[in-house]
Amino acid sequence: AADGSVSAMYQFKIDKEMFHAPVAYYLDSETTGLPSDVGYIKLNEFGDTAPEDFYNSVQEFLADEDKPNKLVLDLRGNGGGDTMMCGYIASFFVKQNGTSDGIPMAKYVYNSGGGDMAETYFYTQTSYVSDLDGKTYGSVNLYDEVNDFECVILVNGSSASSSELLTATLSHYCGIKSVGTKTYGKGVAQIVLTYNNQKYEMYITNGKYYIPTEKNGNTVFETNIHGVGLTPDIAAEASGIYYMELDPCLTAAAEYFTSADVDAVA
Repeated sequence: AADGSVSAMYQFKIDKEMFHAPVAYYLDSETTGLPSDVGYIKLNEFGDTAPEDFYNSVQEFLADEDKPNKLVLDLRGNGGGDTMMCGYIASFFVKQNGTSDGIPMAKYVYNSGGGDMAETYFYTQTSYVSDLDGKTYGSVNLYDEVNDFECVILVNGSSASSSELLTATLSHYCGIKSVGTKTYGKGVAQIVLTYNNQKYEMYITNGKYYIPTEKNGNTVFETNIHGVGLTPDIAAEASGIYYMELDPCLTAAAEYFTSADVDAVA
């Protein structure tokens, strides 16, 4: 009421799905200012909805009426998240070579208890079962789906953990170049302990992961980037504005694609 008194009480039921902000989304060339043959996907985090959101973004890229065969994958500001989700997203690029077990992305050396060290591997995976709704999301390999497919990854000092793992994996297995500034340098992983009926969580650093590199023609896992980061193949500062004429990273990506096309013709 005008005098400040409460004249009625209302109850509202809020459906959180109505307020879902995708952690990954697709932008066409008209929006980004990139050439018409270049699409753009922004991935903000490897969170709970990343598999669904990334899958939908890829479908929008494939359905783009301009038929782009190049993709800018923007991981700037992405601080990481679940390595299983990282493995799922990697499968859109890394070919599985007939294996059902996935392709190794990193070696993880961890404390197994009592001071004993053990190791395991993180793998790509072509499907992901959501913890939120139980749905299974499959992947498609973009190199199979798109003729002459090309990709670059945008990174900066806030690209960390799973972002760095994905960047290193796609560089090693697919030759995908990175553009931007040096990444954060988080080469450790945590286990999560819950207590008091899962009301509280405690994250404990339990081990280091080692990214894939080539040695004598073989894939080895000897490099840990913690405190070091990844140096991009092409240096470019970021403006934070995702439009080509105002974003040096997008401009550098477009120039790289152009030079790559020229080299291919030559």
